[in-house]
Amino acid sequence: FAADGTTPLLEVTDVFEAAAQGDTLACELIEETARCLAVQCINLCRNFDPHMILFGGGMADAGEPLMEPIRRHFQALRWKVLGDDVKIERAQLGHPGIIGAAGTVRRYLTR
Repeated sequence: FAADGTTPLLEVTDVFEAAAQGDTLACELIEETARCLAVQCINLCRNFDPHMILFGGGMADAGEPLMEPIRRHFQALRWKVLGDDVKIERAQLGHPGIIGAAGTVRRYLTR
């Protein structure tokens, strides 16, 4: 707790910095998060058959320390009957949500 009695905010960067320093809880948190995200990627693949899944936003800014365990869990858990080669990458546009929202507004206004 902070000196004023409030609970301090924990940012994503704090977790990844702690993991880089060997903090066991932070490492476990990243592994569990990556596993859950990999399961969601598998669900996306079973419903939509994408060639690529992109992650964007604050968590994805962690880069490879998050992307590598997502890919590892995806490969371990996915259904291997089909020869699907899905790439899991970090979005390169910076703020893809804002860009996507702007594109939606543009399409709406230019109808």
